[in-house]
Amino acid sequence: MDHDVQKLCLAMWRDLTSWAEEDCRQHLMLFQADQQGDLEETSWAFVPATDVLLVVGEGLVGCATEGYVVQADEGHVRTSFVDALKNWRANLRKSRSGGEDTSDSALKLWQAKRAQIEKEMKESEKEEPDEVIPGKVKKPKIETEEHEATKLNRSPTKVLLLTNFATASEGEEEIQENAEKLVESFGKVQQCKILKVPDVPDEDAVRVFLLFESVQVSSKAYAALRGQVLDGRALRARFYDEHRFNEGDLQKSVPSRVVLLSGLASLEELDGGLKDEVSSLVEKISQNRPLKCSIQTRKDLSGDEAVRVFLEFETVNDSVEAVSQLHGQEFGLRRIRARYSTEAKLLELQAK
Repeated sequence: MDHDVQKLCLAMWRDLTSWAEEDCRQHLMLFQADQQGDLEETSWAFVPATDVLLVVGEGLVGCATEGYVVQADEGHVRTSFVDALKNWRANLRKSRSGGEDTSDSALKLWQAKRAQIEKEMKESEKEEPDEVIPGKVKKPKIETEEHEATKLNRSPTKVLLLTNFATASEGEEEIQENAEKLVESFGKVQQCKILKVPDVPDEDAVRVFLLFESVQVSSKAYAALRGQVLDGRALRARFYDEHRFNEGDLQKSVPSRVVLLSGLASLEELDGGLKDEVSSLVEKISQNRPLKCSIQTRKDLSGDEAVRVFLEFETVNDSVEAVSQLHGQEFGLRRIRARYSTEAKLLELQAK
C-alpha cells in the first residue's frame, strides 16, 4: 500500500514493457486497460508489482505476507520516489550531454552513492575515539553487528559467516555437512566451524563460519549465497575477520538486550524531556517499552553523536525489533541511528 513503492513498480513496469514490446506485445495486451494505441501511452489495468520487484531486485528484495523487505547498508536513508527520480534525471542529463551510455550512468550513480556512504562511515569512525580512563587498561573498541557487517563486507576475507542457515534444533554435524555441500561448487572449504548462540532470535541462533582457500572463492560464494532462500529462510552472508576466526573469537557482535541510539539531538538541544520522548517513540513503533533508558553525553564527539541514548529491553527479541524499527526513523529534523551495545557498557554508564 506504500505509494512510493507503487510508483516505483509502475516506472519499472513501463521500462520492462518498452523493452519487451517487440516480442511480447500480444501478451502485454492482457495487462492493458485500453486495448488501443501504443503501449507507452496505455493505462495499465494491472501491474504485477511483486514479480517486477523480485525479478529486478533479485538478491536484494524479498517479499512476505507482512510486506516487502530490502537489504541496505548502514547509514541508508529511504528516499521518496519523486526525489529519486529528480536525482536520476539530473544524472541522465549530465551523462547525455557528454555522450555517455545510460547504463554507465546508472552504475556511476550507484558507485558515487556507495562512495559517499563509505566516506561518512570513515569520518564517523575517526570522530569516535576510544575513551581513555586514567588507571585503566584501554579496552578494544566494541563494534555493532550492523556496523561490523558493513565494514567487513567492504574488505572481503577468506572467512564467510552464514546466518539464518539452520535452526538451533539441528545437530552441528548435520549443519556442517549441509553447509559444506552448499558451497562445494565454489571451491574447497579448509575449515568449517558451527556456533550456536542462546537467547537470540532464530535467524541469529546458528552461525556457520567457512574458511576458503582464497578471497576469490569466498567472494564468489558471498555473491551467490547472500539473499538466497533456503527452506523459507533468507540466507544472510558476510565476511568475517580472519584473525578473529583463527583466534577462536566467534562471539563478536552478537545482538544483545541493549540498544544504542544516536542522531537524536546535539548537546545544545538536550533537555530533560528526551528520555520520555524516546521511550514513547520506541513503545509506539515496536510495541516494546524499554526497561531502562539512560543518556550519555560525550563532549569529545561532535554533532548529533555527542548525545547517546542506551535502551535496555527485557529480551533480545525486543531489542532486535527495536533496532529494525528505529534505525533510519525520523526524529524531528534528524534521523536515528540504532545499533547494539553491551550490557557491560550500560552498567558502566549507570555506575557513574
